[in-house]
Amino acid sequence: MKKLLVIGFIFVFSCTSMLFSTGEDFKALISSKDSPFHSVSYHGSTLDVLSNPAALPLKEKERVIIGSLYMTDSFTQESFNKELGYIENHLNSFQLGFMANHLGASVLFGTNFERKEGNQFDVYSNIDLEIDAAYQFRNISVGVNLKGGNSMLRSNKSIRDLFDAVANAYFSPFERVDNTERFSLGFGSIIHFDYFSLGLYSDEVLTLKDGVIHTSLESIASTFDLSFAISGTKYTRLGDLNFFYPRLSIGLSDFSNGYCRLYLKGDVALQFLPEATISIGLAYFENMFDFHSLDRRESAISVALAATWRDLRIEGGCTFSGDGAVTARPRIAICYTH
Repeated sequence: MKKLLVIGFIFVFSCTSMLFSTGEDFKALISSKDSPFHSVSYHGSTLDVLSNPAALPLKEKERVIIGSLYMTDSFTQESFNKELGYIENHLNSFQLGFMANHLGASVLFGTNFERKEGNQFDVYSNIDLEIDAAYQFRNISVGVNLKGGNSMLRSNKSIRDLFDAVANAYFSPFERVDNTERFSLGFGSIIHFDYFSLGLYSDEVLTLKDGVIHTSLESIASTFDLSFAISGTKYTRLGDLNFFYPRLSIGLSDFSNGYCRLYLKGDVALQFLPEATISIGLAYFENMFDFHSLDRRESAISVALAATWRDLRIEGGCTFSGDGAVTARPRIAICYTH
């Protein structure tokens, strides 16, 4: 009964999330790259599997049922001068799945609003399935995931208020869109020791385009992520709980057109009890890093706060980017594991 209540709460909350969230495209919806709490080199937590399937056999809990809601937003100063500025490019998703020692599966439902002109929007309904598999060889873990899905569309709809938005998202028929089928195979690996870990992951080792499965160095490099992490320990050598549990990650990702993304992430968990923690995170990104110079116009800063109580975790954060006209991307994630 407890599980049903929590999952039901998450579903209802996702239906009302247009009050809080907009975004840029559906692929960003299932990405945690902006969060200081997530890195392909982190392991131990159930949520680390969402960044790298190789973390699957390294999580603390052997078998997990997970329900999560993720929302993201994108605002500029001009957004608040528009009618319905809080539905600029709305994104949210609800995910339900399970994870075992070496295998996991999940289904993700998402809604995406894309503003065209004025109060005219394209509304997308998305569904994605994912299967994860991983195995550990001493200090090395390797994993793969299969992702597939498609999108449906309500094109050029007039939305005047929040009730119109809810009706278009959840109570209106959608039309199937040709060539929206997506499929990808990802590969990841983590080399881990007591305080250090090295992780890598590529989301598109194999992809589906125009009905044909293919691979290319370009697609692999454009989603490649390489990260090094240093972390403390949750417990002392005597088995006592450490109040401070710090982590630091530095990495390079998204290699394309001679550039890549440089990021530095850090967070500290304040462990009041084994089942009660508050975490504070900070991240810095260089989105057009070329190993020769830093372009601060393409940089971003992300701040985040998370609270965990037993099986429930709530994360909130915001990413600030831009030169002159600042773009803010607030986000919230609610996750229940059991």
